[in-house]
Amino acid sequence: MKRIAIILFSTLIALGLIYFFLSLFFPSKHKRQEGEIPTPTKIEERTRIPQSDKIIISGVKTNNFLKSPIQTNSEGDVLFIKEGDFQIAYLTRFSQFIINISTSSSQTRLNAEMAFITKLGVKREEACQLEVKVTSPYVPNPYLAPPRKTLSFCENY
Repeated sequence: MKRIAIILFSTLIALGLIYFFLSLFFPSKHKRQEGEIPTPTKIEERTRIPQSDKIIISGVKTNNFLKSPIQTNSEGDVLFIKEGDFQIAYLTRFSQFIINISTSSSQTRLNAEMAFITKLGVKREEACQLEVKVTSPYVPNPYLAPPRKTLSFCENY
């Protein structure tokens, strides 16, 4: 076992030395001229915001909350509700909603869930078809603490 480790280590060192010497004798073909300013890579727009009043997410027709975001990031994620004790965001890449509750009040969770279905303009049954994660501080409260990590009124969680 010790012999195998020594052989692997020696092989890695040898490969490293070969790479080093090759890079000394065969430098990169593209050399930047003095004073040349590199051209930045074009970043494509990741998400186009639909302008219609309704959008479809995971097969559920919702109000277009993307048109009036509170905050967005470069990945196209959207914070669309921000109240005192909770905020709700949509992760575009994953088609997932995150409800972040910052207090241990069960009423806050109910308020957040109500704001969510109201803003989306969906029924509870439709909201249960969406990918929703509810996060809250860890507390010894069975109503808020894990493993209930989705909407409280959904049967399958």
